[in-house]
Amino acid sequence: DLVVTLTSPASTAVELLSATCTSQDDLLLSFDDESGLTYGSWACPPTDGLSYQPQMPLSWLDGDAAAWYCSMTIDDIANVVGCCFYWW
Repeated sequence: DLVVTLTSPASTAVELLSATCTSQDDLLLSFDDESGLTYGSWACPPTDGLSYQPQMPLSWLDGDAAAWYCSMTIDDIANVVGCCFYWW
């Protein structure tokens, strides 16, 4: 029930994850456009620690400034259990 989005200072937004494994808790994975593992091919809950292709390509951020910092937004659309974010 989480939607995870990266947004560049130029307001380019890339949705990494959207409401997958909605009846499960916990996430432990990373995203890489060049991963051989496609978006959504993980087992639920996605806690295997592997890299997967994001829902939208990270390369959409390539046109932004070379030295930039993205903000990450995590929306808990069910808002039943709450959300804790430990590291990035």
